[in-house]
Amino acid sequence: MAELRWDCEKQGCRVEVAHPMMHVFDGPFQTNPPRNIQCMDIDCTVEVDGYFLFVEFKSHADMEDGQRRYYERLTTLKGVCGPDTVTVFYVVGDANRRICEAVRTCANGEWSEWDYSLDWAGLINKVQTFKAACRSRFIARREAKLLVRSA
Repeated sequence: MAELRWDCEKQGCRVEVAHPMMHVFDGPFQTNPPRNIQCMDIDCTVEVDGYFLFVEFKSHADMEDGQRRYYERLTTLKGVCGPDTVTVFYVVGDANRRICEAVRTCANGEWSEWDYSLDWAGLINKVQTFKAACRSRFIARREAKLLVRSA
């Protein structure tokens, strides 16, 4: 994953300068009765050939119900590649210190069991495996379209 290219001494505190103040959007999402709908930040997301990966880092295994439902519903969306286009890795650890203690995956609205066997290098390998699988599916999809066109 990319290093943060920010110099706090020259540019000021990144959180104060560049982080959007999400609370300014709370008003438009208030409902009657109140549902506590809030904007959320996404720790990491990447698109590979029409497939999307979201990575959420937490220091603990508990995810808020709203965030959990958000990711479950997000992974059921069908993209230009069809189903199975959105995947979420929920990582317990510390991204700044490159610590991975456990990972769960959400795909098609379902969460896997916790995988406690991965360290940071294992997490990076999991991301690289995801990238390779996306590329393979993209190539297979493209070749299938070419076969249909030539038939």
